[in-house]
Amino acid sequence: APAVSQDGARIAFAATGDPRGANPDGNSEIFLSDAQTLRQITNTVAHDPGGRTRDGNFQPSITADGRLIAFASNRDLTGHNPDANFEIFTYDTAEQSFAQITDSTGDTGATDAKISGDGSRVAFIFDRGTNAGAPSMRRDLNVCDLATNSSSTVAANVEGLALGYGRAVSDDGRRVVYAAGATQGGSEVYLFDGRNDATRRLTALGSRSSDVPLHATLSGDGTRVAFATRRNATRDNPDASVELYVHDIPSNLLRRVTSAPSGINAEIVSSLDDAGAFVAFNFPRSLAGETVPTEFANNSEIFVAALEPRPPFSTDVEILNGASLGRERATLKAIAPDSIAVARGHNFAFKTANGEFDESGAFPRRLEGTSVEVNGRAAQLFYVSPEQINFHVPAETEAGTANIVVRNPDGYETRAVIDVSVVAPGIFTDPDNGGTNNDDGAAIALDEQTFRRAPFDATSEAGAPQRLIIFVTGLSKASGTQVDVTIDGRAVALEALLPSPDLPGLQQLHVRLTRVLRGAGTVPLVVRAAAREANPATLTFTNGGGVPPAS
Repeated sequence: APAVSQDGARIAFAATGDPRGANPDGNSEIFLSDAQTLRQITNTVAHDPGGRTRDGNFQPSITADGRLIAFASNRDLTGHNPDANFEIFTYDTAEQSFAQITDSTGDTGATDAKISGDGSRVAFIFDRGTNAGAPSMRRDLNVCDLATNSSSTVAANVEGLALGYGRAVSDDGRRVVYAAGATQGGSEVYLFDGRNDATRRLTALGSRSSDVPLHATLSGDGTRVAFATRRNATRDNPDASVELYVHDIPSNLLRRVTSAPSGINAEIVSSLDDAGAFVAFNFPRSLAGETVPTEFANNSEIFVAALEPRPPFSTDVEILNGASLGRERATLKAIAPDSIAVARGHNFAFKTANGEFDESGAFPRRLEGTSVEVNGRAAQLFYVSPEQINFHVPAETEAGTANIVVRNPDGYETRAVIDVSVVAPGIFTDPDNGGTNNDDGAAIALDEQTFRRAPFDATSEAGAPQRLIIFVTGLSKASGTQVDVTIDGRAVALEALLPSPDLPGLQQLHVRLTRVLRGAGTVPLVVRAAAREANPATLTFTNGGGVPPAS
């Protein structure tokens, strides 16, 4: 498991051989190749001759400048590991000194050290089991901050936790890629993302009876992950041959790098460059496409592939009126200034979050690292998730068309162009009572006196008309004389059009009902403004209230 500095001048590796004449017992030791010099960094002795494959120093990882080497060892290199647990050590090549950064007792200990390129952090696996000969089924992923020498668990009690042989930590130490799952046939690729305070699964590979180890590895800038699998990751590998894949984190795109002949099932180890522009990997010789004798077809060779650049932006988004959600007529679809809108698509955020307003009543313009701009103006965000954002269209937005830009936590943009109308009415409807594209949803409304939801009494006990508050959006720029409201085909009086004090972009229609609606049941509600009609909605009326006096 060699580790290479950024300029390629220093290579650290573990070996049981004796290239320098200082390892006659064949213990696993750490070596450093530096220009023309090969040095043996560790010089330890196994607990007994039969333990050389288990005792010693393993899997070194090196910083970009080649100064620090991190590795796991169950030897007492600093005088602080008398119980021979596996611990994580670092070696400073300039000071020629060791430091022990973990100190476990009574368990297997810490293994699989991965140091960041800048030398700030070390990720490692911590095993609380007591069987030193075999790892536990569930282990922890820890990250140690070398400046404070403090470790934190970033993924606890993970089944099938595995770090690949290659780089698994970004250069800034804030992203760690790993595999987890019950078996190799069910493992998935995960990312601990300290930049955005989220742990997420990057793949959905499914399972099969057998697979190769994923050996997930990360580019230095933390934006791309390479891994190998026999599962049909991109739905274009029906023959179950092993293939190499690269997942681009900012754009959330997964691409297949290789096209292997059927039947290839070799274990693949890969390595990405700092920018994720190239990947080097081992693969059976048959990948070269040459006429290869059968006896050599599965010989492992080294390949390098140039990777397709990341698209500059995505257009996978639909912008909708936040109330109508596209249920208005196609020719009338638009958003309005000072209204609520919804963006639907993919890769918007890494987790779900609700915005909270501050003391001034404003909602955040950046939520969990996600932002939205409308014609270059930052929008207030009410809600974000990977596939939906609810936001406020700035009141200054010009009529005509608007350029919408969604930026996810990695700064990757999703862009759209949407029509903007001075008014674009939308009626909020109850998602649990209609409101689909095929049904007229029950309008969200309140009795003005009792603040109760539907069903409503159209008249008071004395038989006088009741009043309702109907919640809409897209009417901030309208005046009361421009808005028409009909219920069951009958015009009702609009007494006030007010902004909601609780949510930017939300408006309240205060209407006075007619007595004839008493006992009408579920009937249509229609709101029109400036020749634009809102989405279909309904209101439900009971036989309650007083009987209207005879006219």
